[in-house]
Amino acid sequence: MSRFGRSDGRWGDRWGGGFVVAVVLLLAGAAWLGNYLAGWLGETPASTEDPTGVSGDGSLPGGEVGQWAGTGEYPKALNVYFLQAHALRSQEKAAEAARSLEAMGVPAAVTHDGEWYKVIIGAYGSKDAADAAKASAEITTELPLYANHVTIPGDPPALPATAEAQTPYTQGVAALNNFMHLAAAWWDRYATAGIPDPADQVVYQTQQLEAVAQALAPHATDPAVSDLLRVTQLAVTTGRQMGQITPQVQPGDAAYQDAMRSYVTLVDTYRAWAGSAW
Repeated sequence: MSRFGRSDGRWGDRWGGGFVVAVVLLLAGAAWLGNYLAGWLGETPASTEDPTGVSGDGSLPGGEVGQWAGTGEYPKALNVYFLQAHALRSQEKAAEAARSLEAMGVPAAVTHDGEWYKVIIGAYGSKDAADAAKASAEITTELPLYANHVTIPGDPPALPATAEAQTPYTQGVAALNNFMHLAAAWWDRYATAGIPDPADQVVYQTQQLEAVAQALAPHATDPAVSDLLRVTQLAVTTGRQMGQITPQVQPGDAAYQDAMRSYVTLVDTYRAWAGSAW
């Protein structure tokens, strides 16, 4: 039988007396039991809403962080797209290539990945935005660009072994995830519009992360907490740098370069941490 459907005859034989009593209670106004009986009788439940506020497909309305297992909070999957123009072994040549792109009006930053210095253009929060930027930038630069898609799942993280650390840990995971989404949206708007808007939300969330770090500090001996603290501290640095980017800052300026490098490093670090922690 279905979960809320009618059962067979054996149910009536075994539970007939209980059913009569339950009906009496229903008529007397026991609403909670009435709803339960309505389910047994195959009627539509009074409410089909998930008590956690999470929709049936696992997505969260409005990008907000939802409840995880009723006791904490869990992260939402993150997708970020970067355009890569060059991968060079020489830092000087990479910096020169970035300046050449900036002279064309294409924001660029140099990031360090092992033995390679990558020249990165923008950060985009959707494939459509990245594809549109790629098509436009290829016309401007006459270069073949490579779209690097970074996807990070939103599975619940493994909890620390220390019981007292579990609540601040889940709160910290949620705060960090929220920061990552706010930062991705800000860079997407910057890369799309070409002019940065105020990073007020990012700065506010950076302050929240600083509070999270303070709450986690007493539990830093737990390996799970220390790993989260490491990523959180990098996010705080990145958020502070993003807060320094104003409409007067040009892509070639040090403030832009520093923030972009930190952000790309943060995304890679966050991905590596999520893969090991979740």
